[in-house]
Amino acid sequence: MILKADDHAWKKQFARSAAYRAEQQHFFREAERRHKETLRADRFDDDVSDLAITAVLATEAQIFEFRVKLEDYRTVTVEFLLENERQLAEVQKRLDDMLSKAYVLPDGRRVFKTEDGLRVFDEHGIELYADDIDPDLIEDWRPAADSYLPDLNAKHRLVDDRERKLELLDRIDAAEARIEAGDLTVEDIADIERELEAFAPIDVRNRIAGIDVDDVAPVRRDFGAAASPVYRNMNDLKLDMPSL
Repeated sequence: MILKADDHAWKKQFARSAAYRAEQQHFFREAERRHKETLRADRFDDDVSDLAITAVLATEAQIFEFRVKLEDYRTVTVEFLLENERQLAEVQKRLDDMLSKAYVLPDGRRVFKTEDGLRVFDEHGIELYADDIDPDLIEDWRPAADSYLPDLNAKHRLVDDRERKLELLDRIDAAEARIEAGDLTVEDIADIERELEAFAPIDVRNRIAGIDVDDVAPVRRDFGAAASPVYRNMNDLKLDMPSL
């Protein structure tokens, strides 16, 4: 096949046109890449700017106010812990007295039967059955489960409450350590205050908030639905027990 002169010219023109299109595509791709990098840089600058605003160190006045609030938390928590200790001592005294008069199984477990004489519970609040003991073997003069189990339940609630308040004191100590480190920001203070409020027991929270409540409410001696799972099997006992 013999190519004519105009055929060579057409091929050269086509080659130049293809190269031009490739060059244009490269140019547009580069322009788009630079535009995306600019957008990313702008977003980074905005994030850094926002972070700088958020990370403003707390002023001396804000630190002082935070210290006062932490001291309020500590004072109120210790006050309730002292009341908890008093109530716990009273409950434990009653439990010890009943345990000293309880019926003792051959394996050493002390047990209590209900006033209706139908059911028996051991000292841990676990119900026993006919294979374990005949309720008739337990004399009627011995303390009844109807008196022992509510106090046992009250003791466990008091212990749980004490542990939570002791943990709250630990968190207060940690917050005070952050103050001493000297790097607290306004946002740090807000975060710690939210965490303390969320963790604090309701009685502490109410007192800090200035809610007018009576003195520490006594622990009720009942089988309430909030009983520990260990002795939830006693919750179906229908008893009207008085407050402490």
